Amino acid sequence: MISSLADRSMVSILVFGVMTGLIGLLYGTRPAHAQDMPTTASEVVDRETLKRFVETVADSLERITDANELPALGVAFRSEGDWKQGDLYLSVLTIKGEMFFHGDDPTRDGLDISDLEDDKGEKVVQKILAAANSGGNFVEFTWDDPNDPNDDPNRVAYATSYTSGFGVGDFILVGGLNMDIPDPVATTLPDPPTVQAKDVVDKETLKAFVRGTVD
Repeated sequence: MISSLADRSMVSILVFGVMTGLIGLLYGTRPAHAQDMPTTASEVVDRETLKRFVETVADSLERITDANELPALGVAFRSEGDWKQGDLYLSVLTIKGEMFFHGDDPTRDGLDISDLEDDKGEKVVQKILAAANSGGNFVEFTWDDPNDPNDDPNRVAYATSYTSGFGVGDFILVGGLNMDIPDPVATTLPDPPTVQAKDVVDKETLKAFVRGTVD
């Protein structure tokens, strides 16, 4: 599915957790906004509920402006519960198609997957970016998991854009039914940013960490 990956990749973070690397700081409960979600991961059964779920989370992310909520946010992304259920998970991409935060596999954080292709040779991430930039839409792609003979190769995701409540820019939120993709090929990571995850203690250090990572 992956034909090529750009040499440049972001230092492990997803995004987001909201922000890669912050996962190492994660302790606590789920974010306050997640507790009031009208649609949770466990309630997603079709396209309509998938769309409502992703858009609800995107709205929650835009409204989070307190850095104290970040630890719980990272936990929510990668723990079974409101924001993750089995093979249904959320991931955050940059507007250039880099994996900022993978909701299921932290080893994929920071990779440039803008040229990712499915089994039919279609550029999946480019389709995701186009869907998000159109105001939010579904993306269909094909990938046959070689490790699961009973796996359905037809996959669907919903993508939408949102603006960080911390003022660090726009991101793409993606959630999907049976959305898993192959392991990306190994890439050489650049030097970490000057301000690293362990240094994030407030809004300013968070901005420096995210901007340094993107650079």
